[in-house]
Amino acid sequence: MALRMQRMRKDFLISRVRRQVEQSALVAVVNVGNIGTSQSEQVRRTLAAVGGQVLFTKNSLAAKGLEAAGAADLVPLLKGPTAIATGPAEVPLAKELLTLSTLFPDFFVIGALLNKRRVLEFMEVERLSKLPASDVIHSQLVAQMLPGSSLQVPNVAAYLIGVLHMHVEAQQAASGGGAEAVSK
Repeated sequence: MALRMQRMRKDFLISRVRRQVEQSALVAVVNVGNIGTSQSEQVRRTLAAVGGQVLFTKNSLAAKGLEAAGAADLVPLLKGPTAIATGPAEVPLAKELLTLSTLFPDFFVIGALLNKRRVLEFMEVERLSKLPASDVIHSQLVAQMLPGSSLQVPNVAAYLIGVLHMHVEAQQAASGGGAEAVSK
């Protein structure tokens, strides 16, 4: 009975990591060093204020959760005392992680995964923290495209589809797929 409960607990922890990673725009592996209980609670509160969470989970279980969520690129970073910080808003979370690293010398970002696509090193997370939030950039971009603005894009939807189409072609050309696969 006790072994079954242990297995259920491990499965729950792996599932919790997977679920959190799948729902997050930014997933960071942080070194936690020897931070105490009160400091870890402060980390939890600070990240919760920007919609983030921190998971203090055994590295082997965290690795299984990351792999199940398609974030296996972060697994090699799980060495020593680490935690996984996640959140839906990448810029505010990056800012708070860097603020916490100034408060607690043992707490620092080792690496991160942005939008489930791009692995970031510490310096890139630091640059991310200095950007405006993505919703601010999106609203500014749309405001510039509306009639009467400086860009004056006559058909915003057609313009955005064109930009997206060019991006897809560039990605396919870079990966060797060529632009022929894109339907026009």
